[in-house]
This record gives sequence, structure tokens and C-alpha cells, in this order.
Amino acid sequence: MKRFYLSRVTTNATYAVFTSLTLLLAACGGGSSGGSGSNASSSATTPATPGTPVVSVVSQFRSTTTTNGPQAVVTLDASVSTTSAGKIVSYAVAWGDGLTGTSTTPTITHAYAKDGVYPIVLTVTTDGGVSANTSVTVNVTNPIYRQNDGSMVINIPTTNQIVSFTSEVIVPAKPDAVGVLAVWPGLQSQGVTTTNGSVGNGVLQPILVWGGVGCAPTTPEQANYGTWWIEGYYFSNADGCHGGNVMSVAVGDKLKLTMALSNGVWTQTIVNATTGASVNFAMDMKGQPQNVAEFYVEEHGKSTGLKAPVTFSNITITLANPQTGNWCTPFELGKTDTMDLPVISSDTKTCSISSVTLMTGANTFNPAP
Repeated sequence: MKRFYLSRVTTNATYAVFTSLTLLLAACGGGSSGGSGSNASSSATTPATPGTPVVSVVSQFRSTTTTNGPQAVVTLDASVSTTSAGKIVSYAVAWGDGLTGTSTTPTITHAYAKDGVYPIVLTVTTDGGVSANTSVTVNVTNPIYRQNDGSMVINIPTTNQIVSFTSEVIVPAKPDAVGVLAVWPGLQSQGVTTTNGSVGNGVLQPILVWGGVGCAPTTPEQANYGTWWIEGYYFSNADGCHGGNVMSVAVGDKLKLTMALSNGVWTQTIVNATTGASVNFAMDMKGQPQNVAEFYVEEHGKSTGLKAPVTFSNITITLANPQTGNWCTPFELGKTDTMDLPVISSDTKTCSISSVTLMTGANTFNPAP
């Protein structure tokens, strides 16, 4: 039987949007900025008045950027700033996107919502009222956006794990009769070392496919471009594919997709709410925790992609244990894809998302150079 293997293995990544900079900031009333590369600098001291000491302020910051979903998050570290008298009590930043921030601590974080070129201005002020400032222009880019595939990925801390993942989707219009197109929600283990034999770091994915067949053990090969097909599915590079029976679905059918952990076994259940038909697939993951929830539209071969966006709705992600913080923020979101604001339950174990809409094909996912 002909088979194709579809998976998306994600990795955490950190990208520098500009090189580390050492900036010596002039006190108000004198000095200039200059230089280039990783050591641009300027410095000055305040003019002395009779009977008072000369006060110099040297402000130095380093900047790193961590890509986080649709935003580039910049952390500015000015802890190496110095003053010859008193102490620095204020760190104020104009980020160049219309937003500003002031902190009494030297580490300040800011998220840019869009790619672009931004002038950052840092001003440090001492308890004696002496300040220094300078600016640098940075080019913020987010290379995690994918060129062709629609995507949304949420990474759960490795100290916790997902125990249930549900969503609904309407079967989209038929694509062109070329290549393979796959639409799916998925779960996988990320940042967790596994020694569980044949269970590699693969993807549990109830997978809706156009232009190919899956991994069903008992279903004869289907016609490539007659209809959409869906099945419960697992793929890893270490162990290949495993799958349940394949079910044919029609354009416009409403599918309810559930992945749930019970007694160590993950069961994928696919219900066609329009026709009442269903299929399922169970797999023992041998204790491997699943801590990544994701949605993808994947193009393979010469696929021309979707004719219109596809929307997953009524999404819930439930964890084994309570989880502090905004753990339902996307790590990855395609540039033309959208996600409704997540709502975390009062017990902090469940995240609800009204909809995630993905697109592929002619859309541009990366900004022009």
C-alpha cells in the first residue's frame, strides 16, 4: 500500500535581531554617539560648578532577542551602567514603535508586534538628577515564520504535560488535483528526553488529507483526488507511521477531533458530526509526556495549497497540573494566520481558544527583504 509520512517536529529557538551593543551614553549637555558594529560608544561628564564634584554617567546595555510566536521579544540589560556619584535610579526606554517604558531595575523587556526597523532610545538617570541617553536603530525580524505552511504552536513547560486536546474543523473546499495537502492538530513531546524504545519524538495527529493515503492497516488504497480522507495517526522518524482506519469526508462536513490520555494510552477520536460516522486510533506512548499543542496546514510535492483559509474552532488544551503564567501564548504563528485570545480556566489547567485560522498557498509568510 502506498504511504506518505507527514509530521512537523518543532524546536525552541533563539534568534538575535541585532548584534550585542556596548553603548556609552553621554550625560545631558555634552557628548555624541558614534561608532558601528558591536562597540558603538559615546561618553561625557556634566560640567562642574564651583564647590561641586564632576559627575559622569556611563550607561551601557546589551540586548538579546528571543523569538516568541508572532512577536520578537527584546530584553535590554543595562545592569553594567555606572555613575561616579550617587546611583542610577531610572531606566527609561523609547522602543521606536510608539511605546515607552520606565523601570527602576536595569532589565527591561519589550515585545514588537511587527517586523520593522525601530530606533531604540535608552535614558538612565541618577538620584542626583543627572541623565544620559543615546539611540540605536535595530532591524527586528522573526525568522520562525514559515514560508509555505499555515501554523500555530503552543509549547507547554516540560514540568507539565497535556492530557486532553480537542477541536472542531469544517472540511475545506477541494484543492487542485496536484501534490499532497494535510490539515491537522497535533501533539508531541518537546524538550523531553525519551528512552521509550520505538516511541520517538513524533506527532500524534488526527490528519485530514487531500491527494494521498495515510497509514491505515486495513483500508485499501484510495483514489488520490476524489475526496478528503481523515484518520487517527502517529509518525516519528524513529518508528515510521501508525494509524487507524481511514474515513472519507465531504466538503462542508463538521469534524470533531479529540485526543485524550487515559491509563497511559492516547486515543484519537474523529467524529463526523454531519453524518454520525467516526473512527479512532489508540496508541500507548509508554509514558512519554506530550507538551506541544499545534495546528498545521502542510503542503507536499507540488500542492498549490488551500483555496480559502481553514478554521479550527472550540479548542481546549488541558494539562495534568495547574500551570502558572500565560502558558497558552503561541510560540509560533504563521504571518497570515490568526488566533483568538486564549482564556485560561480558574484552576489554570485548561486553555480555551475560540478559533485558529490558517492559510497556505499564495500568501506571503515572510516579509520582503
